[in-house]
Amino acid sequence: WRLWDQYFIRLVTMKSGFPDPLRAYAIRNCVEWLADNKIPYDDIAFVQGHKLDYPADVVIDDRPEPTRWAQRRALNLLFTQQHNVLLNEYEWDDRYRAAKEGRPAIRVDNWQEAVLRIERRFSDGK
Repeated sequence: WRLWDQYFIRLVTMKSGFPDPLRAYAIRNCVEWLADNKIPYDDIAFVQGHKLDYPADVVIDDRPEPTRWAQRRALNLLFTQQHNVLLNEYEWDDRYRAAKEGRPAIRVDNWQEAVLRIERRFSDGK
């Protein structure tokens, strides 16, 4: 994880919609998954509002509707997961709308691809 040495990494994850006991379990499960998969970070925010309230240079999400998370001027990466491989009509419309609004999402299939995209973006000085 070369990026960890060069950048401040804040993870912003939505854990809303869960009743309190399940929310606590979801948060604990998330932290354990990050540790098990050796995902480095400097800070983590478990939000119940909108991720758009947290400006970022890079946004990585697995939610197939980028209008809910993609930001202008950011590198927005849609991380491939089983639930977002086949997009329905609404999700395709949402991706198109986000792109038209200047918030395109680029699909990445793994962490190595995400890191390469990030390195490319910032080595070009964009």
